[in-house]
Amino acid sequence: MTSTGFDQSRAESYDVRIQKMIPGYDVLHRLTDVFLSAELPTDASILTVGAGTGTELTQLGTSHAGWHFTAVEPAPAMAKLGREKFATHPLGNRIHWHGGPLKTLPPGDPFDAATLILVLHFLPDNGDKEELLTEIAGRLKPGAPLFLASYFGAKETTRTKKFFDLTKAWALANGVDAKEVAEKLDPERPDMHLVPEDRLKALLRYAGFIDVQRIYQGLLIGGWVARTPR
Repeated sequence: MTSTGFDQSRAESYDVRIQKMIPGYDVLHRLTDVFLSAELPTDASILTVGAGTGTELTQLGTSHAGWHFTAVEPAPAMAKLGREKFATHPLGNRIHWHGGPLKTLPPGDPFDAATLILVLHFLPDNGDKEELLTEIAGRLKPGAPLFLASYFGAKETTRTKKFFDLTKAWALANGVDAKEVAEKLDPERPDMHLVPEDRLKALLRYAGFIDVQRIYQGLLIGGWVARTPR
């Protein structure tokens, strides 16, 4: 995973900015909770890849007192904020933070589930996406679920261009500065690597996941569930 672009300033403003930029951001995290609640035991261990400042950790940890988390965040500024947020938080003793790419996480017991939320579109489709998904699959128990959310689409299509326009309109309506909207929602951003849904599903299958299904969409953001073979 890359940490490009997440400097201290951007990290500090992330939690506020992302809710204004992404339609259904809160719903996406609630849906993650509902899905995993139906799948996991009361004492589950969850791998959270690209944990950022810990939004899903708060959602999932507050709802499930017996769940424990390994939070992987390669961007130093984001990991620092996440650690600080949970240093005195009641959930803090149930979260193990790992600063760095997932491949540098020491081997350990396999996890009951994993989340990968708003990360995959930052990785180029040159083997990096598949490498991360394969690494996740290799750290899960047989039959363990993955919840993945990402920007997706074929940037050259009218459909995706329209979704970009609508997402920009959403952000502007929420008071995001027009210059920032143009920059962050530029389809040609060098660090934004969208792929169509059929390619994303293929990458998941190549990585070893099965039963891939999309269960959410909010304009450019899709949410998929998959699992490792039993």
